[in-house]
Amino acid sequence: MQAAFALFDEDDENEPIGSTSEGTSTSSLPIPTPAITQLKSLQERVTVQLEEAEQHTTAQPHAAFSETTHNACVSVLRRHGVLLLKGLFDPALILEWRSRVLADMDVALAAVPASADRTTLRYKELASRQAARFEVRNGAQMKAGEAQGQAAVLSEHPGVVRVILEAFACPGQAPLPLSDMRAWRDVGAFVSLPGATAQQLHADLDHLFFSGPHLPPHYVTMFLPALTPDDGALDPRVGQTEFFPGTHTVAAAAKVLNGETAPSISPQLQAGDAVLYDARLLHRGLGNSSKSTRRPILYVNFQRSWFEDQQNWGQESVFDASK
Repeated sequence: MQAAFALFDEDDENEPIGSTSEGTSTSSLPIPTPAITQLKSLQERVTVQLEEAEQHTTAQPHAAFSETTHNACVSVLRRHGVLLLKGLFDPALILEWRSRVLADMDVALAAVPASADRTTLRYKELASRQAARFEVRNGAQMKAGEAQGQAAVLSEHPGVVRVILEAFACPGQAPLPLSDMRAWRDVGAFVSLPGATAQQLHADLDHLFFSGPHLPPHYVTMFLPALTPDDGALDPRVGQTEFFPGTHTVAAAAKVLNGETAPSISPQLQAGDAVLYDARLLHRGLGNSSKSTRRPILYVNFQRSWFEDQQNWGQESVFDASK
């Protein structure tokens, strides 16, 4: 969902890295003038290099992070609002989930009534907010994967969970206990079809308060891209997700939404890589101008136990609607 922001300034220390005062239209969001090497440096600064033992292997599917990796992840997520982890999961597992997602989406789309507006679907299994871009959950194949424990491999990674529990706490405080995290084991997916246009810049959630000190996140999402280089992961026409590091603070988001230019990253990730981001961070899915490649992204949501996301998911099954 798109968030509304109160527009006011806080301390400059919350300004996004490399932001400038050059005015521009937020609808076009041009890449700012710094050299490509500076933009690459920004992506490197939000990436934590995993140690070999922390990368997913068949022998060690749930490798915990070392203290060095853990501390680096918490620091990056807190400061920039987005964290890239290359090679975290077994690509084969991600690709199996991709097959499940696409199969469930095809079955659900076939059941959508002919009279339905496919840009505003709100079913239990399928939702949309624009043409050629769908959110998929609760399908038969995905539920079968969950029943086999495949979702837990993704959503219960001990390194990821520990990073998020510490990020949920205020700096200097002990990580929150696992009981402070709402049950999070479901896996969903976004699928961008050929012809999908770029989303509007948005944050998934509002800030809890628009004044006072910057608070720790209360909701973190993990994106898991599900393409390989052989099927389009590195093809810019397929599109990526564009993130604006640092815009998880009220002040930084206000500057961007008021028209100031800020650097962004659109990392070309592949199956096995992961992105963790603060749900208050400004981002958008880019368009898919490929001829035939569907771009699926798995997601897992992690949230504080007291917070309930009021997503506009419908209660009606698409299979009941088609009867």
